[in-house]
Amino acid sequence: MRYFLALVIMLSTITVFSQSGKIYGYIYEEGISKAIPFCNVVLLNSNDSILMGTISNEKGLFEFDGIKYGKYYLSIQSLTHEIFKTKEFTLSVDFPKKEFKTISLKTTVIKTDEITISVERAAVKIEPAKKTFDVETTGADVGGTAVDVLNNLPSVDVDDGGNVSLRGNSNIRVLIDGKPAGLTPEDITAVITQLPANAIETIEIITVPSVKYDPEGIGGIINIKLKKEKQKGYRGTASLSYSTIDKINSQISLSLNKKKWNINASYNYTDGTYWYRRVNNGIFLESDSLTAFDNHAEIDKRSANQNGNLNIGYKINKQTTLSLEGSLRNTYSHRIDSLEFYWDYNGLYDKSNTRNTNYDEFRRNAIGQFNLSYKNKKGHSIKLLSRINGIINPRESNFIEPYILQKEYKNFLAQTFVNQIDIELPIVKAKNDSSEVKFLTLETGLKSAARKFTEDYTLYNFNPASVAYEIQDEFTNSLNYDEEIYAAYGLFKAGNKSNKISTGIRAEHSNITSETKSNNYNKRLINFFPSASFVHNLSETTTLAFNYSKRIKRPRGKELNPIPTYSDPFTLRIGNADLVPEKSHMSEISYLKISNKIVFNSTLFHQYRKDRLGRLSYTDSSAVSTILWINFNYHQTLGLELFTNYKINKKIKLNCSGTFYNTWVDGENFRDGFTAVYLGYDLKMNLQIKPRKATTFILTSDYNSQRLAVVGVVIPRYGTDISLKQKIAKGKGVLSLRLTDIFFTRRFGIDVDTDGWFREVRYRYESQLLWFGFNYSFGQSSLDGKKKFKRVSPNDRSF
Repeated sequence: MRYFLALVIMLSTITVFSQSGKIYGYIYEEGISKAIPFCNVVLLNSNDSILMGTISNEKGLFEFDGIKYGKYYLSIQSLTHEIFKTKEFTLSVDFPKKEFKTISLKTTVIKTDEITISVERAAVKIEPAKKTFDVETTGADVGGTAVDVLNNLPSVDVDDGGNVSLRGNSNIRVLIDGKPAGLTPEDITAVITQLPANAIETIEIITVPSVKYDPEGIGGIINIKLKKEKQKGYRGTASLSYSTIDKINSQISLSLNKKKWNINASYNYTDGTYWYRRVNNGIFLESDSLTAFDNHAEIDKRSANQNGNLNIGYKINKQTTLSLEGSLRNTYSHRIDSLEFYWDYNGLYDKSNTRNTNYDEFRRNAIGQFNLSYKNKKGHSIKLLSRINGIINPRESNFIEPYILQKEYKNFLAQTFVNQIDIELPIVKAKNDSSEVKFLTLETGLKSAARKFTEDYTLYNFNPASVAYEIQDEFTNSLNYDEEIYAAYGLFKAGNKSNKISTGIRAEHSNITSETKSNNYNKRLINFFPSASFVHNLSETTTLAFNYSKRIKRPRGKELNPIPTYSDPFTLRIGNADLVPEKSHMSEISYLKISNKIVFNSTLFHQYRKDRLGRLSYTDSSAVSTILWINFNYHQTLGLELFTNYKINKKIKLNCSGTFYNTWVDGENFRDGFTAVYLGYDLKMNLQIKPRKATTFILTSDYNSQRLAVVGVVIPRYGTDISLKQKIAKGKGVLSLRLTDIFFTRRFGIDVDTDGWFREVRYRYESQLLWFGFNYSFGQSSLDGKKKFKRVSPNDRSF
């Protein structure tokens, strides 16, 4: 009997678990009972998580089969009708089917402020070797710049000097809408510190790029995508943010999308004065003497930035599109430095000095780009790109010390010209999104790039006898840098529903020339950059991926420039014209698991960097520190990156990330004992709370651990930001409030122990700011046409 009962229970359990429900219905146009084909029908559970989607057929019929029992609702979306949501319903043993006999949709001309998205904006979209973050969900779009946004993203950090790093690696490639943000590291810093946060739509982080991407940037790629309007009609947004005393951040954007034409234009203006403080306390020990040296700096810097963008696209026919893009950035900076120096020799002799610096800098950057793309019905495509970029950056500085007057002139000019062609050839193509038929695609392309920059430096001393400034020839120099690169790549992609693989190789020939008054440098190099990727879908909700690529970092700008800076006579920063390119091998294994409430992504990564580019600091007995760019022997990192998105309930979401890594740095090619081995970690958290439908509260926090350098110890860095957003005027406007670094803890510091010197260096900057913001949207969109719903695997969802 007991065996019979066990069998009954087992069979009952199997029956229950094997049962599933069905949902179906018809969609009509209100008033005329006309079937609406090609409507997007999205199935969501009670936690607002997307489960699957389909489209209505020519008769307006839609259907979902094999649905597990539970609570659901539908969202029906059509480009020509208002969005419709059903009430929540339940599938169960008693009610295994749900029929919607008639769903009526209203036809409308949609105003921009009435457009709503049935699912909340995705905080992050996770793909193998790539994550895409929505800026609005970080809360950093209220006031501030791209620096604030980047500092809120997992594994990304921007230091006090504006240098961006990814997974602890600062040698990365930063793009804006797929175009280089700058030609040199200084240029990139200038752009991201001036780009308004509210002009950014999303940010893509590509950790292991394929051969299709330029191999420059060994740490990966960060692509900042600006806001653009794609819906038909016209639309505009205006925003204004203000913070203490004189800080302002404003933006206006306009777009027109009609028939074959689409035009996007935007203008940003930022202005403000910020303070910085630096303390450098040092002790120099010799066998019979002790020298104490203190250096205090107070810096006030005002930056005014104007940025205009224009994008014009024309659809020649269904297969061919032409576009012209242009941007112009103009920046003015005025900086006042006040430095104080103190010496104490064995407690017997004290000495002090002051040095004040006044400098004015102008920077203008213009970019123009031409795009032509063609794609036929078979999926064969070709894209042509031609881009020109120019920079003018003069700077004048005046130095004042007791009995000394000096001034310096720096003039930086740069230009680049890029031509590129990309071809995609589907050899075998799946017939539909769920097909088991294998696909095979060949992608190939050619690229040429010519880059050139010059920098002239002149130092003057004031001569009281002649009452005039005189050139100091021994400190005057010029740098001319030319780079020509020719590249070709081939990438094969193949796979089916469960497995996808891609492999390719990129070949590059480069000719690099660098000239100064005293040195000439020329190298011709041929490099090959392979990449490989394998993605295996263990299930509809679980993915395992492997990625590998080889990358390169070519020294540019201040890294090569042997002209020292004299704004601080006790800290000389010097480039090195003998630097060689750094090469990197990057690999990672990634695991992605998706459930109704939790998304979990873990990535084990490894990187080996040969001839690692880095800065080395050494100090002489006069307390003069020289920071010199060199090639270290190697740099190796093994790490684990964890990311989770947890939807606690309908009102609360939590994003957490942690990057843990062990690093080995070998600089013994410069000096014995210059090595570092350390374990570091970075933690970040983003909490979103919606107490009401129109109100959002966001709290973000980050912590970067202590880490070692070859000359000392970098102290931990951490901080917390909060923001509050309130929709008003029927969703047209948004009022915002944001407080950065609420505990005033963000700073940068390093403890240096080298050449007999023990130095404690600390930087403070104006990190605690209260921003008030207002954003207003206007416009009208007349939507027509048909748009099919593409089935999306849970592995490709956004969260």
